[in-house]
Amino acid sequence: MSRPRADEDRAAVEQIFREQYARIVVVLGAQLRDAGAAEECAQEAFLEMVRRWTKLRHYDDPTAWLWLVALRKASRWRKRNARSITGMPVPAAPPELEVLIDLHDAVRGLPDRQREVVMLHYFTDLSVGAIALELGISEGTVKSQLHDARHALRRTQDERPAI
Repeated sequence: MSRPRADEDRAAVEQIFREQYARIVVVLGAQLRDAGAAEECAQEAFLEMVRRWTKLRHYDDPTAWLWLVALRKASRWRKRNARSITGMPVPAAPPELEVLIDLHDAVRGLPDRQREVVMLHYFTDLSVGAIALELGISEGTVKSQLHDARHALRRTQDERPAI
């Protein structure tokens, strides 16, 4: 790799890190309810991005790949640690995160494909076309999954007891 290319790659990765890291940690933190685990999953996703950068640099939007990897790492972490955290009280979240946590709890209850599509569309601001390319599905399937997820989330909201 020539020096100018290496400098460009480093600058591109650093830019993505500056733009996405904090956002990924907040989303994963709300999903996992564990700030340390959220940071760990985000860092692992960035490490994978760096390792695969020679391929990812050619993607239209490498951040979509990064978000997908981060969300999958968080999902695996949650499954791996489900037994060890069962029965333990969940630490109280700061008040400003309560709404985000409620939303993530509802999104977490969605089927895997719907959850991926919702996270990529609403939390990473990817277009329907970009999600379809990233997940290897048709745009119609993305739209259908978004529709079904919105319907399920609305139903969950309607079933929530009034305070």
